[in-house]
Amino acid sequence: MKYITSSEFNTVMNIRNEYRPKLYKRLRQFQWTDPIHETVRTDPMVFDSDIEILHYPQSLHSKRDFSVFLHAVSSGERLSDKLHTMYARELYISGTEEDFQAAKPLFESTLNDPAASDDRRLEALCILCHCMQIENLLSDFFKYALQSIGFQPCSEICCELGNYFSGLNDEFEAIRWYETAAFHTASILDAHSSGNYPLSRLSECYQRLAEKEGSDTYRELSENYYLQAEQWEMPEEA
Repeated sequence: MKYITSSEFNTVMNIRNEYRPKLYKRLRQFQWTDPIHETVRTDPMVFDSDIEILHYPQSLHSKRDFSVFLHAVSSGERLSDKLHTMYARELYISGTEEDFQAAKPLFESTLNDPAASDDRRLEALCILCHCMQIENLLSDFFKYALQSIGFQPCSEICCELGNYFSGLNDEFEAIRWYETAAFHTASILDAHSSGNYPLSRLSECYQRLAEKEGSDTYRELSENYYLQAEQWEMPEEA
């Protein structure tokens, strides 16, 4: 059935509309995969219906999810590629500083794993870049940011770089990275990182420049990016 998530709620799938297995015959012996975000194996193929389920969560359950992820890893379980991505996405979307720091050893181990795929490594680099920003370890921050270029530029790390230069009040350099995030790269963890987030930060940067220099051009750019950020919507489907 189609599972519809309102755009006001964060979703690790980065889309508002996805098919999920929802109705089963009781006589079949179904198997579930993964210790969290469980999915029923659907082989042989099932019927795709046009039924829509509207998802309006009463509260976020990422804290519960983080504890399950950490318990699985501490028990010696190697996260599947799917769960590695899910963990990284949930951290990026709703993780606190403490959540990032608790997860750091896992994602460091990903980089040291010769069997890890490029996708897993890039996910780990995004998480570790944010960890280094939190801990103010700038040499490690730039080390991980530069490593990511060897895989593929992504919007998340461009935003991290934009945030770094914005914190230094270097508005022009911050603008370059936010523009790259919004218009020249794609998100791998959080769709907002190539959508309304860099657009809103561009608006803030140009607003500060307008205030410093009294420029109507910068003020207009700020208003334009603000409107673009307000009008942005989560992609309907993958």
